[in-house]
Amino acid sequence: MLSSYIVGARVEGTEQLRNKIPSVFRIQEYIESAWDMGINASGRVETGGIKGTRKYIGTPEAQAMFLGLKIPCEAEGYKSHEKGVAEAALFAAVQQYFERAPFDPRDKVRCTNLPPIYFQHRGHSLTIVGFEQLTSGYLNLLVFDPIYSDPEGITRLIGQAGRHSDTKGDRNKIRNPMPRNSSSMLRLYRRGHSYLRKYHEFELLRLKTKPA
Repeated sequence: MLSSYIVGARVEGTEQLRNKIPSVFRIQEYIESAWDMGINASGRVETGGIKGTRKYIGTPEAQAMFLGLKIPCEAEGYKSHEKGVAEAALFAAVQQYFERAPFDPRDKVRCTNLPPIYFQHRGHSLTIVGFEQLTSGYLNLLVFDPIYSDPEGITRLIGQAGRHSDTKGDRNKIRNPMPRNSSSMLRLYRRGHSYLRKYHEFELLRLKTKPA
């Protein structure tokens, strides 16, 4: 997902990825090459090597790939056996990240051009694409989870958003094609306390790319 962002947005790293989203086998090659350079090389010892296998990779391997390709990134972990501490640190970090981008505080939905975030907890990795705070104060990470496919109600909306003029001639307004039951449609993408409370350790990997 991070690679698809780099290539699709044509930011720093596009040329290193040969202007296309790498296959799983190519990603394995990138990681093995990074290990050869001594980047997070302990991963080779821990995994026994991954090239040509179906072994899972984690944050250290993802970081090794990008650093090996000289694509700037930073990894950070949050761990505590005290209930809710790591979760609170995770939410704070993600909120701070997305609030770095310029936004109008009056907007309920704030769009940014920031890269998504690689997110891992025990046994699974996801992609964070947004942060949600409900009027009740409840917090959610908005994620793409590789376990699930996007529902038809979402995929049919792809490409429908566009710019339009309001009564004052402002052409910078964004038309919102989401139906009235959009909240229920977002349920698949939300990861809040009920999900995160099962874990006490989280890892994030953020790109630090610039426009190409």
